[in-house]
Amino acid sequence: VAVFGNTVAMVDTPNQRVLLWPDAAMPHPVQVVLGSGDLVEPVSVALDGKRLFVGDKASHRVLVWNTLPLSDNQPADAVLGEFSELAGADTISSPVALVADGTDLFVGDNADRRILVFTAGDSTLSRNSVINSASLAAGALAPGTLVTITGTGLADGRATAEDDGAQRLPTKLSGVEVLFNGVALPMLSVSSTQVRAQLPYETGNASSASLYVRTEHSDGSVTVTNATALKLTATSPGLFAFGGTEPRTGLILHSGGSTEQDGTPVTSDDPAKAGESLIFWAAGLGAVDSGSEKGPLTGVPYAGPDAAVVSRVGAVVSGRTAQVVSAALRERSIGVYEVRIVLPTDLPADPNTELLIMQDGSVSNTVTIPVQSTIQ
Repeated sequence: VAVFGNTVAMVDTPNQRVLLWPDAAMPHPVQVVLGSGDLVEPVSVALDGKRLFVGDKASHRVLVWNTLPLSDNQPADAVLGEFSELAGADTISSPVALVADGTDLFVGDNADRRILVFTAGDSTLSRNSVINSASLAAGALAPGTLVTITGTGLADGRATAEDDGAQRLPTKLSGVEVLFNGVALPMLSVSSTQVRAQLPYETGNASSASLYVRTEHSDGSVTVTNATALKLTATSPGLFAFGGTEPRTGLILHSGGSTEQDGTPVTSDDPAKAGESLIFWAAGLGAVDSGSEKGPLTGVPYAGPDAAVVSRVGAVVSGRTAQVVSAALRERSIGVYEVRIVLPTDLPADPNTELLIMQDGSVSNTVTIPVQSTIQ
């Protein structure tokens, strides 16, 4: 049972429902009944004066009504949790006890022997609002990955951090902070709808984390987003490309050709050639072998020398395996890896040849490049 003022909520576990009296002072047996298949094993309930929270143990989740339901079987506005084999920031195994104080919701999760704290945000980050800045894809993210966070009202204007290969990136930019498990991330740019930052290299063996954005506005007010859950993995390769629809045109340079051509962009006027060496850039390739225990520091230009990635990188071009010459974090780089490949010699001419890379079973986004059939 939960009580707030004249409002009373009660879980009726055997009948898979919640009974609600928005105003218990009124002479009425039951005013609202919630359930109708949405609740499997309701075991806990909380009120904070405006919201109703119900812990559904068998479904491993908490249902949230942002205003008190006024009709029977009114659907919930939000769901916290859902079961996973691994306990993470977005999982609740057994929500047996709930307490709400108007700001935070505290969830006693006895199966995982922990208390989870959820805070309602001023603005919403959706479940897939954090993406790899290279691939522009949501999903699991590797340590050190450059990420883009999309939302609304994230900043009052546009600002970009100085990235000169020497200075550390700021952890606050134009009043905006990104908090990853409570720690401020280094940031590259902010706007009202988009924030770019770098995830830490030091994530230990964690398989999940939570992230939210805090903004100090020019009028003195402070807003925070809800916390969104991230899944973490050792590698999450993504290829940088120009804008447009997928598959996008890759950001790729010639390499190993004539001296005057080395380092020039691959374009439709100057296409790649079968058997040629190419250079392109990626994010999310994970740990590197720096030759020392220190390794790259988050938000700091890598001091060098160039460090090869630990997890082997493979490449496929037009369905053919391409030789990967190197995949490394270059000196003075922040989270951007350089990959060098040799195109297959039997590659046919195609203005939209598809290229992708893979690591540990994870596959990058596909980019396109114009290709001639032979070296001339």
